[in-house]
Amino acid sequence: MPSPNPIVNIENLCFTYDSREILHDVNLKIEEGMFAAMVGPNGGGKTTLLKLILGLLEPDHGSVKVFGKDPKSARKQIGYVPQSILFDPHFPASALDIVLMGRIDQKPWWRFDRNNRDVATQKLQQVGLADNIDTPFAQLSGGQRQRVLIAQALASEPKLLLLDEPDANLDQENTTTLFNLLRDLNKSVTILQVSHNLSLVSQFVSHVICVNQTVDMCPTSQMQALGTDRQGWIHLVHNECPVTSGKPHHHHHHNEN
Repeated sequence: MPSPNPIVNIENLCFTYDSREILHDVNLKIEEGMFAAMVGPNGGGKTTLLKLILGLLEPDHGSVKVFGKDPKSARKQIGYVPQSILFDPHFPASALDIVLMGRIDQKPWWRFDRNNRDVATQKLQQVGLADNIDTPFAQLSGGQRQRVLIAQALASEPKLLLLDEPDANLDQENTTTLFNLLRDLNKSVTILQVSHNLSLVSQFVSHVICVNQTVDMCPTSQMQALGTDRQGWIHLVHNECPVTSGKPHHHHHHNEN
């Protein structure tokens, strides 16, 4: 039963960039406790949708509400892990320093505050890096760096965690470790991630959101019931999700009602 107050509520959203309509008539509700993955072709609008939820972009038409508010004013409750981080390998930041940056909004003296250090340490433990608190960030492996960035996003104790292709540069083993971690974190935080790894995603997430100018969401259980294999997934992503309502799915025509 959908709750009356979804965490993310997008209604009749259209977004145009350089006179190209990237997202058309999007309606999407992310309920508390979901672990959802956005899949779809490049240029289909996945990252754009993430940026609209973060309030980094404004819709041309329709509305985005996060925790019932404008996304900008909800930002303190959102943790965000961007796709790539630019950092100087010679910058002497430890794993703990990077996580502490996630507490930067808390207090002016955040860096030395014992409570903030405790929270940051706890978040590193939560992502399985208790032994790497003092390791320079530059010396960590790709998989460990990704987990440090997740710990940083969790440091502000958000209720919603957004990740833009967290598995982009990871091998199969690190990706599985990452998804197991996210599934565990999902017990206490709602998660929305952009992903390319279709075959793996389906084993971990509760919902798949197909984004290709329009948006459809399906529970993973329903896809498994349809026996969707990898080829089927790719077909879905490039076409559309299976019908969830039982009625035929008509393509939206590009005219405003």
